[in-house]
Amino acid sequence: MNYQLLALWLVLFILILLSGFFSCSETAMMSLNRYRLRSRVRQGDLRAKRVAELLRRPDRLLGVILLGNTFANILASAVATLLAVQYLGELGLIFSTVVLTVVILIFAETAPKTLAALHPERVAFPLSRILSVLLKVFTPLVWLVTFVANGVLALFRITVPSSVAEALSFDEFRALVNDSGSSISRGYQNMLLRVLDLEKVTLEHVMVPLDDVYAICLLSDWDAVVERIVSSSHAYIPVFSSSLNIIEGVLNVREALRCIVNGEFDLSVLTRLMSSPYFVPGGADLTQQLVHFRKNKMHLAVVIDEYGDVQGVVSMNDILEEVVGEFTDVPTVESLVSFQKDGSVLVDGAANVLDLNRSQHWNLPIDGAKTLSGILIEYLEMIPEEGLGVRVAGYPIEIVSVESNKVTLVKVWPDLYHIIASS
Repeated sequence: MNYQLLALWLVLFILILLSGFFSCSETAMMSLNRYRLRSRVRQGDLRAKRVAELLRRPDRLLGVILLGNTFANILASAVATLLAVQYLGELGLIFSTVVLTVVILIFAETAPKTLAALHPERVAFPLSRILSVLLKVFTPLVWLVTFVANGVLALFRITVPSSVAEALSFDEFRALVNDSGSSISRGYQNMLLRVLDLEKVTLEHVMVPLDDVYAICLLSDWDAVVERIVSSSHAYIPVFSSSLNIIEGVLNVREALRCIVNGEFDLSVLTRLMSSPYFVPGGADLTQQLVHFRKNKMHLAVVIDEYGDVQGVVSMNDILEEVVGEFTDVPTVESLVSFQKDGSVLVDGAANVLDLNRSQHWNLPIDGAKTLSGILIEYLEMIPEEGLGVRVAGYPIEIVSVESNKVTLVKVWPDLYHIIASS
């Protein structure tokens, strides 16, 4: 038996294993979920801390991995050539090149990297110990390689930072929440998405319109005023005299009820319990308004347009409902949507556009009217007739029903929108 040839075969086998190790390590390290890794570091996982330390300087990590991988592949090529020449002579040069390429491609590249990509944590954590040792042993050589490589990058005005910290962008965080699946309950998922949308939503989308405002008229019969206070389900009620467009104050219902029970309630007491109205523009975003409510210790604001006319009112509860969902038994957007066999969707005209976009993953405009009926009337600049077809933001829409100057039912073809958008 030729022990020299046997030793060469053994060395070749070990070199292919080494090449597979470094290929596997590279893919596993680069495929790790950075945010899951940070979570495990905060939990005190020592292996996670070791991996995080390696990833803090990816240039050095890649330096030691590629150094080892290159060394293993080149040496394996030399050993394979020696073996091929021993068995096949000069023809062995071509044979060794072809065979070794296939072997390295399958056993040292594709298979290890596929395994690492499928199970990055299970691969990276145990291998990190070996990589940490190699990085310390070959520090001078790795430093030299990374110094030259970073110098080459510097020629193209690319600066390599001393440490890498990945910040999560707004859209990435939204995608992360959407892709969380069963790890976050659907309720919490919707709540997080609603929080992310707060800066995009204005007060006009959550306010109670002027026609629906529950208010007290001081010119009404006094018994009617008291009855309206007693039967109110609101904590704060706007008060007006001649017109709801001129709100004189906001009444604290709890204090008014206490006075009514004690028999101390009259017009002067009502006026004393009223606080000055707090006016806000309808275009203000919800995040800004939450800050104002907290800063001014207010619970109700009067929403006005650019001309100072009252559009409606918004309370702290209205903004909180935008985050956690409705507190009261109001129709959900799902109950206002009906799917048809032809692929169309029947939608109540009163459906909130923002809620429609969320539930159906549509992209209807939200910078104008807040209901589907309002969008159609605003877009057409008239009260549409039944049977009229229109395309809004790319969505084909048919007016099915119109009542009292409002669009009460429409038919939307979302599938046609996707076909149009992709063409």
